[in-house]
Amino acid sequence: MLQLSADDRPLICGVGLGGFWAERIGFLCDIRQAIFNPNLFPNENMEGKIDRPEEYADIATKCVNNFREKNRDRCLVVLSRQDEALNSQRSADLLHHYYEIIWDEEQTHKFKNISPHLQRIKAFKTLG
Repeated sequence: MLQLSADDRPLICGVGLGGFWAERIGFLCDIRQAIFNPNLFPNENMEGKIDRPEEYADIATKCVNNFREKNRDRCLVVLSRQDEALNSQRSADLLHHYYEIIWDEEQTHKFKNISPHLQRIKAFKTLG
């Protein structure tokens, strides 16, 4: 897919569990990432919703040692203060050492409206 893209600065985005994957795939493919309410602990909160959630704990440790340090400043994180599914403060506490955090005051976990953040995402994308 990347080879077919005319965009010389692609961006991978994800919400929730998609944010978990976007951060990792973006790192492995050297693509900047924008993640919204990322589910950083699916092994804790996705039981009964996905197959083998316990394997996510393994993925977190088997990807690359200290991948966030190596990915520093290449991911933009948007967290909702109204996230009813995840503890956004826990995510911020983990990620702020590596990435810029933007707080959204209105959206819920599924983040149905990203338009207030599009200009910031565009600016972040052009840094790449």
